Amino acid sequence: MSAANPPSDQRGIALITAMLVVFLATFAASDLAYRVQLAINRTAVVLGQRQALYYAIGVEQWAAEILRRDAEDSETDHAQEGWAKPFAELPIEGGKISGYISDQQGRFNLNGLIGEQGVVDETQFERLLTLLRSVGADENVGAAMVDWIDTDENETVDKGNGAESLYYMTLKPPYRAANGPMSHITELRLVKGVDGETFAALEPHLTVLPVATGPEAAGINVNAATVPVLMALSPELGEADAKALRDEAANTAFDSVEGFLAHSAISGLALDAAGLTVASRFFSVHAEVETEYGYARIDSLIERVPDGPVRVIRRELGGPV
Repeated sequence: MSAANPPSDQRGIALITAMLVVFLATFAASDLAYRVQLAINRTAVVLGQRQALYYAIGVEQWAAEILRRDAEDSETDHAQEGWAKPFAELPIEGGKISGYISDQQGRFNLNGLIGEQGVVDETQFERLLTLLRSVGADENVGAAMVDWIDTDENETVDKGNGAESLYYMTLKPPYRAANGPMSHITELRLVKGVDGETFAALEPHLTVLPVATGPEAAGINVNAATVPVLMALSPELGEADAKALRDEAANTAFDSVEGFLAHSAISGLALDAAGLTVASRFFSVHAEVETEYGYARIDSLIERVPDGPVRVIRRELGGPV
């Protein structure tokens, strides 16, 4: 047998070996190409998310500038001003931006329940009870709200319906009362008696601001107040009259608290003007950004300091769920 002519079975093995080598090389090349493409896509998504986030923060800064200029041009804040108009979807390269600014002082500030020296502000507490009744919530949870943010471990205004750490430590899981200002409205869900239904009814009308309610702080802006918040100003103020006040504020706005109190729907009522205003200091900025490879959502609490800077107090960032 000649060495130049190997048996057919050896030639077959050599062919199979060659085919196997080609297959492995092709597989390795395909796997490498897949990994490279995966890395490219992953990088694109990371960059896209970062780009969307930068756009969202840009909206926040734009809103702060709009509010700063508004303070220079106007001494009141109401729904007819430019900042109060939601901006339509703005096209950007590979995506869009949408958002709006909302006046947080059209809501009742829970942190204003506790006044100076840690004493309960009776005016604010009575307003809270009226607000609870106006939305169909159990007014007994008002006492638990006060106990949550006061500075001690003693039930303050209602020994039967309040709740301090002694109550919360019996729950599963146990936790303590904050005994200080709320940092976010969702903290309300931890308070005794506030179930999901109650929270849903209250959330559109409540806020938690870092300063107490008062003439020089963060009072209720009657030009931005919701109907239940307006009703909370006096137990004698019915829903129809509160809607009339809301409509008046939305259409022409009140130039002063005195003008608000002189309105036919409210004149003659026993109403304490403390903590009322026609200008706001706190606003929320909401923005959503979609790009080809990213998505970002931002909710920021902005403080416009009188004769001072506009600063971000709280910023919440979100992305795909």
